[in-house]
Amino acid sequence: PPSPEKKTSPSPEKKSPPPPPSPSPPPVPPPPPPPAENVDPPYDTSLINLECAKWRDIKHVKSQTSQVDMMLKCMQQDCQQSMEGGNPNQMMDVGCRFMDPHGFCYVYGALQLWCADEGAGNSWCNDGGSDWALPPLGSAATGQERWTPRQQTHVYLNSAENQPIKDETIPPYNCACMKQCTCTYKKPSRSGEIKSKCFCVNPDGGEIIGDVAGEGGAYTEN
Repeated sequence: PPSPEKKTSPSPEKKSPPPPPSPSPPPVPPPPPPPAENVDPPYDTSLINLECAKWRDIKHVKSQTSQVDMMLKCMQQDCQQSMEGGNPNQMMDVGCRFMDPHGFCYVYGALQLWCADEGAGNSWCNDGGSDWALPPLGSAATGQERWTPRQQTHVYLNSAENQPIKDETIPPYNCACMKQCTCTYKKPSRSGEIKSKCFCVNPDGGEIIGDVAGEGGAYTEN
């Protein structure tokens, strides 16, 4: 008799693995940083050279002669700062390229460098130009820094609210800088004559930058 047919059980059906889950959408990128002109500098913008701070804060309670004298000493300090820089061992003494709203040098080297880099275009960083300072702050060669003192500076009066107001009856005055020189200043005599003496590294005299040189001023008071 024929052998009985062997019955085979059906093999279990192989199921495909489920598809992997869809990848999560990429995270939303952070908003772009605000424009540089809208960012507060990370350093104190009120720190300027001492004599310049005196003029900024108390000029309106001083006489005309005292105001000019304060401005003279202020410009001496800013002029001296402008010739600093280029020394790799003194990275915070970088010179003066960027100024406050009054046209005075920021004394913080870190703030000067921030204005040249991250803060480029910031409204607090009034730029005199790359030729105002030695590298890394600017591009000037040694002895060729083009920092320029203030021009068209007004004499001020004191208001009833103890605020400075321009004295429109007195013409504004200009400043000039003799680099690599030391000058003595005597207050004007009754005739108005100013007697000053300057002693310069170069016996033929120093380069005059500012009003006398006919360059005008990079900063003119508003």
